Amino acid sequence: MSKSLKPRPHPTPGHAPVGGPDSRRATPVEHAAPNGSAAPIRIHRPAGKARWVIAILLGTGILINYIDRLSISVIQTPLSHEFGLSATQFGVLSSAFLWSYAIMQIPAGVLLDRWGVKKVWAAGAVLWTVASVMTALASGAWMIIAVPV
Repeated sequence: MSKSLKPRPHPTPGHAPVGGPDSRRATPVEHAAPNGSAAPIRIHRPAGKARWVIAILLGTGILINYIDRLSISVIQTPLSHEFGLSATQFGVLSSAFLWSYAIMQIPAGVLLDRWGVKKVWAAGAVLWTVASVMTALASGAWMIIAVPV
């Protein structure tokens, strides 16, 4: 018994076909318009290798973010000696990195809704890079606290 190599349309309307010669290109998908009009909205989503490239880039960014956040705990002893920090002061310094996450949750959601993922992701990467460089150039504990916030 041989199976046909010809691509078959997906049985559910509104979904892109699986496989076939066009599977590497972005596949248009139609969705109902949110305002209730009869005209469908066409959404192009990446297919094939593009999805994996995007997933790997996002995963790499998240991995670097976790390494960046955890690196301060690794340098606790030298940083405490260099800046003369007590355990309490170092605790405040460590929690300052989490303050920016807590403060920016709702504004980041508003920015994402307004300008989209690509623009906000790019701006976030630039801000993250600047904050990392400024943290490395900090001359005191309070400057390290002020940079991420």
